[in-house]
Amino acid sequence: MPIKRNLANFFTLLNLLAGTAAIVFIFRGQYLTAFWLVLTGIGFDFIDGLVARLTRTSSALGLELDSLADLVTSGLAPAFLLFRIWQEVMPASSVPWFALLIAPASAWRLARFNLDPRQKEHFIGLPTPANALFLFSVGLSIAYHPDFFLTPYFRLPVVAVSVVLFSALMLNAPVPLLALKFKDGAWQNNAFKYLLIVLSAILLFWLGIPGIVFVLLLYILLSIVYFQKHPA
Repeated sequence: MPIKRNLANFFTLLNLLAGTAAIVFIFRGQYLTAFWLVLTGIGFDFIDGLVARLTRTSSALGLELDSLADLVTSGLAPAFLLFRIWQEVMPASSVPWFALLIAPASAWRLARFNLDPRQKEHFIGLPTPANALFLFSVGLSIAYHPDFFLTPYFRLPVVAVSVVLFSALMLNAPVPLLALKFKDGAWQNNAFKYLLIVLSAILLFWLGIPGIVFVLLLYILLSIVYFQKHPA
């Protein structure tokens, strides 16, 4: 088995391993550890694509492995996280079971991505890693940030169901969204992407993990404005 040909797949499997470990820690109640494992898995997801391009070893096998790994790290892990946390705050409710809808919604999005030739320069629908970080932000706000001003709302059944439905809708909505891919460093060609990066950094520095909720909303808003000016 040539090492170069499978180097990208190795990082994909590390993504899968990180996501699997995150699920174990979720069911141990160690949600922050699970978050950092999911973040690590998303990092490996970025690296595998970069390695595949640099080594020119992209393959159909790599594409399928990537989707399977993302389904675990960015689909199952956030679904189980919200299921566990909402069970803790709403033990007598059936609402936590709605969180499991995130997994099939993520699977549908990933399968569509593999078959959609339009998503080379931008995304159509919310990428699963971005969605996973958003959902982890909601869950960790409930578990560790009770003073965050949105946290009491995330505990309400109607809001919990709305978060899941928003997630499932955005994953599969026919909405073009920015991809952080740079052909050059020119400001005029990348102004919206630079603005997204800078404002996201400010939000995360100011609010920490709960700020990811606002980063996602900012990402969607800037993407809508951008594609109104530059139709996909």
